[in-house]
Amino acid sequence: MKESLKAFYGNWASVFFMYVLALGLLVTGWVTRACWPLGVAIGVFTIWDLLWAASSPDRTAQETLDSATRARTYMSYFVAVYGVALGFFFVRLAAGDQKEIIRLVTNAGVPPMLLLMPFALQSTAMLFFPVKLGGDATGVPNAIGLAGKYPTSANLAVLVINVWVEKVSTFTFVYLVAVLVSSFSA
Repeated sequence: MKESLKAFYGNWASVFFMYVLALGLLVTGWVTRACWPLGVAIGVFTIWDLLWAASSPDRTAQETLDSATRARTYMSYFVAVYGVALGFFFVRLAAGDQKEIIRLVTNAGVPPMLLLMPFALQSTAMLFFPVKLGGDATGVPNAIGLAGKYPTSANLAVLVINVWVEKVSTFTFVYLVAVLVSSFSA
């Protein structure tokens, strides 16, 4: 089973299909002004990420740490830019203008809490970090440090959390921008 999953995830066609599917769902949500396609895209990629983590038994603790670090770096940038944008454009407005923006967002079919979801998810995910980085030795000759150890369950859990939050935040952000831009330009 793990070998067939590994082959599936290593095939460019399956990865391409998943991203086309996700993009199709986001476009469907944008066109219909419905949130359910965003939820389906998130659900599909949640299953994808869980199976992906289970399919790579030969991943080292160092590779897992590097992948989680890349995801966390992206999240740090996202939180900073998204937080500054919200703070600069929304918080600085007068109360009446803030209510008008919330009304416009609601009229566009976007629940106002969806605006805060990427920021809240990213900030919460930053609280999780692995305690024990490396487990059993891989048996690879001349491997030093984490490159010579398998990842622990904590490594894999943090990696899946970080990658999942990165995708959910990105999907939500793209969906929000598409819906709001098309709504305001109509």
